[in-house]
Amino acid sequence: MKSNEKHVSSVSGGFFLLHSIAYPNPSFFFRSWKTVITEKGGNNVMTNDNTDANEAKAEEAMSDAASTEAASTGAATADDNTPANSNTDICCQPFDPESWDDKLIQWEEKQFVKDRVRSFFRIPLNYGSVITRNGALITAADAMLDNPVVLMDENSLFGADMYIEVTRQVPETKMVTISGTFLTKVFEGPFKNMGSWIAEMKTYVDNKERELKKLYFYYTTCPKCARKYGNNYVVLFAQIKDLSQNI
Repeated sequence: MKSNEKHVSSVSGGFFLLHSIAYPNPSFFFRSWKTVITEKGGNNVMTNDNTDANEAKAEEAMSDAASTEAASTGAATADDNTPANSNTDICCQPFDPESWDDKLIQWEEKQFVKDRVRSFFRIPLNYGSVITRNGALITAADAMLDNPVVLMDENSLFGADMYIEVTRQVPETKMVTISGTFLTKVFEGPFKNMGSWIAEMKTYVDNKERELKKLYFYYTTCPKCARKYGNNYVVLFAQIKDLSQNI
């Protein structure tokens, strides 16, 4: 098995714990980062009405960490009783899957702020605080997009690299550029389907007669807005090799 295949397989196997606690859309933190620091609101925990026994154990194991993160960022937990149909719950722009599904994307030195999220078996522990900290710096540098792409590289059971799209250099952050060609595919449903989505993405790349180099994840909508809109969209970015071939 090639090294990149090992990485993708390990990511697929690790997502069984993402059913009950998952990444929120960063738009919530970006658009109200000052409020997030001082108020208690929003949602930093994904819950699933069909949580099974393994999911419950994972949630119980991480409850203390999730509570600490919620307190520090103002994020609500699964105990938040705010009605999902309240207009105040909408913090993410409606996501258009057609604009991302089955696309070929080419980037040349696209600018991102890079940071690291701590995880426990792929369950994020400090996603909100990382987004909030960087959101403040990006806003201060006037480098914020209305709805930036935030890619996650799930390269470890205990951490993930975060890439936040920006318009210019941001002081006091780690700036990186990403170049390459990507195939994108949009998936919709609960996070417990992530393993099958990854397998489907690998097949999708194979059918294009391309070689998978790296897989990134773009979580488009926070949990509350996903419930409001009735859709939980996740975009998988497959960076591919052999760029000179036609698709």
